[in-house]
Amino acid sequence: MTGAQTLKYFADLRGGVDQSYVDELAERLKADLGKKISEYSTGNRQKIGLIQAFMHKPELLILDEPNAGLDPLIQQEFMELMREVRAEGRTVFLSSHTLSEVERVADRVGIIRHGRLIVVERIDALKQKAIRRLDFEFAEAVPADLFAGVEGVRDVEAHETHVGVSYDGSVNAVLRAAMQHEVLNLHSRDADLEEIFLAYYRDGADEKDESSGPAGRTTSDESQDEAPASRSAARAARTGGAGGIGGTGGAGGTRRSTGRDTRRSAGRSTNRTRRGGADVD
Repeated sequence: MTGAQTLKYFADLRGGVDQSYVDELAERLKADLGKKISEYSTGNRQKIGLIQAFMHKPELLILDEPNAGLDPLIQQEFMELMREVRAEGRTVFLSSHTLSEVERVADRVGIIRHGRLIVVERIDALKQKAIRRLDFEFAEAVPADLFAGVEGVRDVEAHETHVGVSYDGSVNAVLRAAMQHEVLNLHSRDADLEEIFLAYYRDGADEKDESSGPAGRTTSDESQDEAPASRSAARAARTGGAGGIGGTGGAGGTRRSTGRDTRRSAGRSTNRTRRGGADVD
């Protein structure tokens, strides 16, 4: 089957779609619908999947790693499609390892660690809670304990006249301590989504270490988790209000999807061990 035939097959299952919109999507994503599916590269297969997801204009889009295999120009066009969906008041759930991508298009983010959803927050709220950093350049070397005991300070890196301070909460106490000396330069940097995400994972690793038994052996079943359990994901959702990724229903409401999930192939692994000379699954 060609790309066009594949899309027509899925469209017919729904009773048909607007063919002019299918053609528009193919043009925007630079998808050649005349080729056979077996001849497509990974990126071109991804384009067919995206057209299939968008072509019936569903109220709810569920997209898993949608940018995988796409070149940068097509990624930009895909982001524009996402913004159009948002402007039309529809809802998108997006799963991605590319956190800069999520930060550009999402209003709310969920973080999964070891198979559990550990936080769901608006991105701006997450950033307010995140560890931030101030880099000071002083006129002369300052005492190593200048920021000791200062409220909110988590870490201090000092090298002669340059001091980096990681903190959370209000910056006022940090600035008051610094202003005891002459400050030549000050650089402030907010944590991006990737740093926030990694902080949650580091916290999880610390908790895991604390649960370890003698010789560092963990007493938790989490130590046996394979890749699916430790897989990182950031999921963006919007359930109401202005400026989100789609969404016209009220918060906490239930939305019905008219879309079909694009099939994904997942490799399965079978672990085998040797016991008494016999293979055991």
